[in-house]
Amino acid sequence: MILNLAKRKMTTSQAELEEELFSACRAGDVDRVRRAIAAGADPKKATNKDILSETPLHTACKYVIIY
Repeated sequence: MILNLAKRKMTTSQAELEEELFSACRAGDVDRVRRAIAAGADPKKATNKDILSETPLHTACKYVIIY
């Protein structure tokens, strides 16, 4: 799910915003991360989808290698 948050006119649920943020963090897509946060995604909110309850920052650190 890639949301075009910068141009999107209709409302997006908080859950969709949070999922977009996690997806962008997993992909290492800084522009999508910024758009998701600007649209209202909470970067401090942990997901309840797994036992680890990771925040988007945890996810980004786990999936992205910086060279």
